[in-house]
Amino acid sequence: MTTRLYYYTCPIKIAWMMHQFKMVFYLPEEWGDKEEILRDAEDLLHFWRVWEIRRLYVHPNSLSLLEPQQKDIAWWNMEGGGRCLGKADYLLIKQDGLHSIIQRNGEAFHWPECEEV
Repeated sequence: MTTRLYYYTCPIKIAWMMHQFKMVFYLPEEWGDKEEILRDAEDLLHFWRVWEIRRLYVHPNSLSLLEPQQKDIAWWNMEGGGRCLGKADYLLIKQDGLHSIIQRNGEAFHWPECEEV
């Protein structure tokens, strides 16, 4: 079974998601003695500058933020190829076709990159 790990590589996007949506990030154990959890800009600056970490993963407790909510604006994959832009109200039934959320509650929503492990 493959697992999807979502991550960001841009500190500005990470700081925005922390501030606007209270997203929590982590570093896997292989980066240190234990899994490190990052909750605020101070943690982000420390790991970005001191440890020169260039990839932070979305903490499992924050994965629910990646699920579409009413009034989200998102890109959706269409059957037969292509994408459409629309509100989640109308397209919630097509969650399997979600490509990325781009706006939530009138605020930019930066979609993470993803790797399968």
